Amino acid sequence: MIFVNPDPVAGTFRQIMAGLPQLLERAGVDLARLKMVRRDVYDLSANWKIVIENFNECYHCPVAHPKFSELIDTDAYRADTANEYFSSYYGPIVGVSDTGVNYVTLWPTVMFALSAKPHGMQVLRTWPLDAHHTRETIDYYFAEDVSENEIRDYVELSDLVQQEDVVLCESVQRGLGSGVISLGHLMLSRERGIQHFQKLVYRFVSGG
Repeated sequence: MIFVNPDPVAGTFRQIMAGLPQLLERAGVDLARLKMVRRDVYDLSANWKIVIENFNECYHCPVAHPKFSELIDTDAYRADTANEYFSSYYGPIVGVSDTGVNYVTLWPTVMFALSAKPHGMQVLRTWPLDAHHTRETIDYYFAEDVSENEIRDYVELSDLVQQEDVVLCESVQRGLGSGVISLGHLMLSRERGIQHFQKLVYRFVSGG
């Protein structure tokens, strides 16, 4: 398991979380209304960092997630990496100017997916098992007025996307393990979230 080292480099819990409550509020999610309704578990033959990097960009979405891309305008998908310890992402609903889905990656191993319609939240957590295997849990929270049909449709799409991502992450793991490529390049117009995460990994692994 990877924990944030409680030293001056890591900062205080308040510093790490600074700005996150305001982001949840802007996303239109009222945490007080939510209750947990299910947990899904996925085992991946991939390093935990690959799983998080996959979450931190949607450059792959139009090709890898066709159903998701019918719903979310991936051309207008945007990232915000201004916060020190988390990055956030917004994908507007296709054809709807003022409604979308918000995503957050909180260092080191937690991710959120926030939806105002239906009113809900996913909490995703990566659990490193070893250098080549990760367990990912997804906890689903919904407001009490969200119907069973809405929950079913939401979870079905989420599971489809997750299964597609499992294939991608395991493919990346095999590619890295082949030794063919030792160094890659990031397309920062679409992959700033990965850069933000990799800088944090380097910072904590190198000791500052």
